Amino acid sequence: MKKPFSKLFGLKNKDDIIGHIEEDRNSNVESIQIERIVPNRYQPRQVFEPNKIKELAESIHEHGLLQPIVVRPIEEDMF
Repeated sequence: MKKPFSKLFGLKNKDDIIGHIEEDRNSNVESIQIERIVPNRYQPRQVFEPNKIKELAESIHEHGLLQPIVVRPIEEDMF
């Protein structure tokens, strides 16, 4: 996961900071079919309350995603 501000703390030159911001702006954003996403077997949260999931779904429906979903490739065409 990226740490948007912490990576800028050590930079002293304005051009270096702008360069890092430009790198983030050029990051890949892709649409991936949900069937290609495998649940993380190390997910620390094991119990999901149905009413909380419903609230989350309603919030996403109303406001959209506030942060992108981040995945990593685990095998060809799977994340």
